[in-house]
Amino acid sequence: MGLFPSVSDNFQTERAGVNALANFATSHGMIWRENMIKHVGIDGQIEYVTPEGKATGRLVAVQVKSGPSYFKHSST
Repeated sequence: MGLFPSVSDNFQTERAGVNALANFATSHGMIWRENMIKHVGIDGQIEYVTPEGKATGRLVAVQVKSGPSYFKHSST
């Protein structure tokens, strides 16, 4: 259908990687902030939260890599 834009497999793989990182951060009590603008390199930041639930302002910039070319071996 010519009315709709194409969605590449690469796009799906990138989104799966970013979503996996967001889920990891959330499940470990951290805050994930994804960059919503077009970018080169940094996909977002993770903020450390104390065990008491206090956001610390301590950020780590993250570039997410996903897909089979980024793994040397599979995990079980």
